[in-house]
Amino acid sequence: MARTKQQSAKLERQPRVPSDLIMLRIKEEYRHERNLAHDTLRIGLDMSVDSTGLALVIGNQCCGALFVNDMPPIDDSSDSINYVPYRKEYSFKNYSAKECSKMLTIRTLSNKIINFIEMFMQQLWPIQPKYIRIVLEGAAMGYMSRNSNSLVDLMLYRGVIQDAVYHHFPLGTEMSFDVIAPKALKKEFTGNGNADKLQQIETCIAKFEEFSWVGKIDDFADSFALATSNMLTNPSPRLW
Repeated sequence: MARTKQQSAKLERQPRVPSDLIMLRIKEEYRHERNLAHDTLRIGLDMSVDSTGLALVIGNQCCGALFVNDMPPIDDSSDSINYVPYRKEYSFKNYSAKECSKMLTIRTLSNKIINFIEMFMQQLWPIQPKYIRIVLEGAAMGYMSRNSNSLVDLMLYRGVIQDAVYHHFPLGTEMSFDVIAPKALKKEFTGNGNADKLQQIETCIAKFEEFSWVGKIDDFADSFALATSNMLTNPSPRLW
């Protein structure tokens, strides 16, 4: 049966679901609550030295990924998440070699993230969305005081990757870049500024029509909270 003009127009506004990426459907009440529009790609990044979470949200569709240096076993991994392995380089020959291997790891991870976003963009949208929103979580003060060495590495990861993601999109793209404090994010997402990982995960999976929760997914849960946050600035053209 031929489609009506109204049906065809509606299909054009809806993103196509790719067959080779695991996609999640967000519940309609949450989509309306957070004003998740089909013309806006929201990118939530939860940076970690060992497991980086990424949530790509557009309309009621979400594509979640965990970038890991060791793939989890089948019985300890979620069927709702795309797992992307990358090689973490280690060298202890001397201080210089250690720092060089660290930078190689960061560049590898950065390229993996960009490639994943590009695959999503090419398969889901034949053209660029009108708006791009990139959101990261700020460093927690408690983590800063307990893990000073890891914090230095994390800042290196963040600096390289956030720059790569931001500058991946062409000049003139309407974009916003936001960093949200951890307590503020938890308060908005769960209602509790001191929420633990379990509460964050349970709140996250409750936002989807279906979700298979197996294994460690807290980094994805945080990235989804970031991507769907309402504490965002207004987009402005990327001019640099």
